[in-house]
Amino acid sequence: MEMKSGAIEAIGLGKSYQKKVIRDLSFRIEPGDTVLVTGKSGAGKTTLFRLLLGLEKPDCGAVKNGLGKISAVFQEDRLLEQFDITDNIRLVSGLDRDSIFAEYRRLLPEESFPKKIRQYSGGMKRRAAVLRAVIGESQAIFLDEPFQGLDEINKRKTMEYITDNRRGRSLLVITHEEKEAEFFLPNKIIRL
Repeated sequence: MEMKSGAIEAIGLGKSYQKKVIRDLSFRIEPGDTVLVTGKSGAGKTTLFRLLLGLEKPDCGAVKNGLGKISAVFQEDRLLEQFDITDNIRLVSGLDRDSIFAEYRRLLPEESFPKKIRQYSGGMKRRAAVLRAVIGESQAIFLDEPFQGLDEINKRKTMEYITDNRRGRSLLVITHEEKEAEFFLPNKIIRL
């Protein structure tokens, strides 16, 4: 099976732990696609996420990334807590402090900008993780349950920030929340 340039392709993916989690799963993510991954707890959503990012190897099948760099938000924040947001974002982007601050103010309170990440609340850390993924240069943004712990106002604000700033990039969102799924208007749905 030949892959067109510019797509991510999963071909016959299979992955087991104590039991089979993913079986013979095949799909493509084209440039600009909005992909929703849904399923009950334990269905393999995070496993698929990790396989697509190359963090785990499938037992069978393959993932081919012809799309390029992927920015990701994991279920856990994965921020460097001893640093401030500027340092966290500079790891993925060449933006200067003023540019980072301009984006930061769209999602988080201005007064928290100079603080270390460890001083942030859980909801602030989630929004900071999303900011870092969206602000970085990439061809795709992959989000694994990115809105956990956010109240409805901040969830909506964060979802709008993602759509307003995706710049034509492919977007993969893992969620079991119906409202989130409806908001992103996926053109592809993967049910596990």
